[in-house]
Amino acid sequence: MKLPYSFLQPSGNVLFAARGAKIHSFNLEDNTYLATWQHPDVEKSAGAGASKSGPDTKEGNGPASALEVTGDTSTLKDTAEAEVQDGPPAKRQRLQEEQDAQPDKDEGAMDVDEPSAEDQKKGSGFKNRKQKQKERQYRQGGPNVRGTYGRTVEQPLISHLLVTSSGSHLVAVSGHDKTIWTFEHDGRGALTLFSQRPMPKRPCTALISPDDKLILSADKFGDVYTVPLLGVPSAASEEPQPASSTPVPESSKEWKPQGTNLTVHSRRNLEALQQQQSHAAKAHALNEAHQAEKVKFEHNLIIGHVSLLTAMILAQKGERRYIVTADRDEHIRLSRYVPQAHVIEGYCLGHTHFVSALTILPTRPDVLISGGGDVELYAWDWEASKLLAKFDLLPYVAQAVAGEAPTKLAVSQLTSVPVTLAGENTPSSLIFVTCEGVPAIIIFQTDSESIVKHHSLIPTSGNPLHIAHISGRDGVPARAIVALDPGEATEPVETLSLSLAGGAVTAESFKLQDDEVTAAEADVSQAEVRKLLYSVEDLRKHDFDGDEAAEEGKNGQEDKGTGA
Repeated sequence: MKLPYSFLQPSGNVLFAARGAKIHSFNLEDNTYLATWQHPDVEKSAGAGASKSGPDTKEGNGPASALEVTGDTSTLKDTAEAEVQDGPPAKRQRLQEEQDAQPDKDEGAMDVDEPSAEDQKKGSGFKNRKQKQKERQYRQGGPNVRGTYGRTVEQPLISHLLVTSSGSHLVAVSGHDKTIWTFEHDGRGALTLFSQRPMPKRPCTALISPDDKLILSADKFGDVYTVPLLGVPSAASEEPQPASSTPVPESSKEWKPQGTNLTVHSRRNLEALQQQQSHAAKAHALNEAHQAEKVKFEHNLIIGHVSLLTAMILAQKGERRYIVTADRDEHIRLSRYVPQAHVIEGYCLGHTHFVSALTILPTRPDVLISGGGDVELYAWDWEASKLLAKFDLLPYVAQAVAGEAPTKLAVSQLTSVPVTLAGENTPSSLIFVTCEGVPAIIIFQTDSESIVKHHSLIPTSGNPLHIAHISGRDGVPARAIVALDPGEATEPVETLSLSLAGGAVTAESFKLQDDEVTAAEADVSQAEVRKLLYSVEDLRKHDFDGDEAAEEGKNGQEDKGTGA
């Protein structure tokens, strides 16, 4: 199967669709293909996959390394050390000879003077012993050098797409390299890269400010940054600027051992000095890597959570704007907009599991709808931090899922649009709900008598991955485009159109003319698709201790009732 579209973003008559690490553009009038932008890491990932699938052994040599091993192993050592600096090494294999080998008691001592002729003859010198030990290891297959056995390369993926209100710029977020990409859009689907900015941590969600000047980027470490939309890299600001005026302490100087091999002579002290020098060299290398990774463009830290941040939207009351954020610890926080984002106005508390999706009703901007790991949607008066109502999702999920209905849900997306229902004069809001792994779209609507009531259930041929709303000429959403995961279906359907005429949601066929684009995609397994695109349920906490305690309490009550 091919990797499905995971994120959709309309811009005028152009639809941008993210598939893996590629951004395709299509004409919404006739669904024709326009252009493609490809992440630079796509070719690297393809090359790594090809090398991984290649032969690992030489003919007639058994499990020998792909590197040619000669008498001089210094090249292998330098290569392994250079690769380790790039990232964590692969797990080393345990060799039987390593377990049986017993090094001499003075093996780790540092050589101050040249070994005597007798030591060189016996091969007891430090370098000779290390050299022979490595040669024995490589003759039996060698240690687990990362370049030999391969390393798992993280699949590049575009996780979010944003467009400005004018459609002149598009912002993409790639999670694997923590980078925010800004493109200039010519209005006909062609993208020109304007800037590439790696963030301190991996962004999990992003927004564009209403004035199209700032990008609000939130990461899963709980921090929210503001980045200029059209900012260029600058060496003037190398550290995140805190929202408060709290002084930032200076970094401590690097520690260096005071002793040398000229001042330390005993065997044990030489061993200790060797360890100290090794640790100091590693600390220096880590510090240099940290200095190289410092963000060198303008970015300001405005919000900090103590938990894993999961969702972020903007709200407005009168002339004042707010930033609404949610986290894994069931919190919904209401903060003021910049430059006063450090001021917390309140919390909406009541969820029992993580919160992963938020939406503000367009016809009732005082009502916030939230969902996550609970089996219910929550409606809030967000300004007063008051819970208004709950709406159970399980009855509708049971209608869409074949077989036994699930007992746990993970809401993956909440969107809301204004519509005018047939026979009514006042506009209402439709709320679209998708749950991870559920092949259906649950739709609610606002009501004059109650806050929200059920509207309809739209079964789909695959699991919905993302919903994008398309506005008509009058600016009112006229339809919705849904990206689907067709799974391993013989006739896969990757997109679906929902008509919103008169407030009656009806499914229509929608096929992008992407046969050539799809044919060029690499084949992936269903397990790889789930690993890349199904991550909401992973936010759930597993309280095994609580379950065991509840089970013990239940058993205790039964024993008490039976008189045991």
